[in-house]
Amino acid sequence: MNRIIYGNINEWTPVKNGTQLIFETKRPRNIKFKATTNGLSEIWISTNKNMKDQKLIGMFSNNTVIEFSTLETAYVIIKSEGTAETFVNIRDINQETLADDHPSYTNIEPRVKPQHSEVQQIMRYVQINEQRREAQMAQERKQLRLELAKLAEPVVLPDTAPLPEIPPLREESLLKATPDAET
Repeated sequence: MNRIIYGNINEWTPVKNGTQLIFETKRPRNIKFKATTNGLSEIWISTNKNMKDQKLIGMFSNNTVIEFSTLETAYVIIKSEGTAETFVNIRDINQETLADDHPSYTNIEPRVKPQHSEVQQIMRYVQINEQRREAQMAQERKQLRLELAKLAEPVVLPDTAPLPEIPPLREESLLKATPDAET
C-alpha cells in the first residue's frame, strides 16, 4: 500500500530547475527537508556557492525526504529532467509537527505505591514465609550436621572380639625342604 502524506499543501514551495537552496549555518547541523517531483530529479550538494565541489547525493522520482549533515553553509541544487515540476517542504522554514495515528508507548503505567494497605499486607506475608522457611532450613542443617558428625566418629571395636585362629607352625623349617638350602 502506497501511503502519501503531504501535510498542509500550502507549505510546499515550487522550485525551478537548477535553483539553488541555501542552508546557512556556522556550526555542525543536520538538515532535513522533503521534496516531490513528477519526473526524475537529482539532488546536488556543495559547501561552495559556485558549486565547484558539488556532490550528487541522490535521485528521486516521487515524494522523498532528503537528510544530511554539514559543518558549514550548504548549497543544494535540485535538477529535474525536461518539464518536470519539483516542490520542496523545507523544515527550516516550516517547523511542522504532525500528530500521527500511531499508538504512543512512552506513557508508563504508574507503579503501585508500597504504602497501599494490600501491598503492605502481602509484603508482611512474604516476610513471615521467608522467616519460617529460614527457621526450617536452619533446623534441617543442624540435624544434617549431627548426622554427619556421627558418621565421622571412629568405629571402636570391642576388646572382647574373638581373635582369628592362626594355624600352628610346622616343626620343620621351610629352608630345609628346598634343594638349594643344602649348599
